[in-house]
Amino acid sequence: LADMATFENAIEENADGTFYVNDFKIKKYERPFEELQEVTESGFMNNIPGIDGVMRNSMLHIKLDDGEMRDSLSYAIYKKYVKKHGIEDNVETLASMNSRYQWYLPYVGGPNTFEEISVSSLLNGDIDVSELADCIVLVGAYTEGLQDSYYTAISHNQKMHGVEIHANAIWAMLHSNYKRYADVRIQFVFLTILLCILSIAFHKLKLRYVVVIWIGTILAYIGFGYWIYTKNVILQVIYVPLFVTLLMICEIALKYVKAAIEKR
Repeated sequence: LADMATFENAIEENADGTFYVNDFKIKKYERPFEELQEVTESGFMNNIPGIDGVMRNSMLHIKLDDGEMRDSLSYAIYKKYVKKHGIEDNVETLASMNSRYQWYLPYVGGPNTFEEISVSSLLNGDIDVSELADCIVLVGAYTEGLQDSYYTAISHNQKMHGVEIHANAIWAMLHSNYKRYADVRIQFVFLTILLCILSIAFHKLKLRYVVVIWIGTILAYIGFGYWIYTKNVILQVIYVPLFVTLLMICEIALKYVKAAIEKR
């Protein structure tokens, strides 16, 4: 069963007396009614998209104000499944989580990847329930208008229903498919060195060679980003193309200014 966590922005005070905005404050946490809690287990169903509205991460836990740790719905289902089948629960040790217990979710596919069965077909006997034996079955909304669909990292032009996102999270945990972000400091050092090298090259070479190197650098970095993603490491891909492009524009501008001055 699914719990519901409601988040809000709240101004809170640090130990040193300064204030900050907590955009992860739990306003309300709702559970199933007591009779159901006594006979089943539950986890919260909420995921929080990024500031651009794209769902890239999945949450493993949340910590309530009273200190209680609550598992997400997908993690609660995963734990129940591996316990039944005698499989080791390695999520805590393998998943790279941030301070909010969020981990990057590598989607197995876009919307409608998993098999869909309507409840009416099940109730009408159109589906042989024996086919669902030993399967993980998620029940959730598959319609627009219920505000439970999101753009994802794998599909920016078509929304995915919340129940599908949970299915992707469970699949990733069952297959130990975890990614981690590359160290930001290492990426910064690499970007700095690359820009220094390209600055010297752009300054010495003719414009047509500058453009060729610019295109080649961006394509090579995107290819490298894809390759290293297959090795379970995630790069902040946008920064190298962005700053290399800005560097090229500056160099082109300087070349035109220099040429204009020489003509005078």
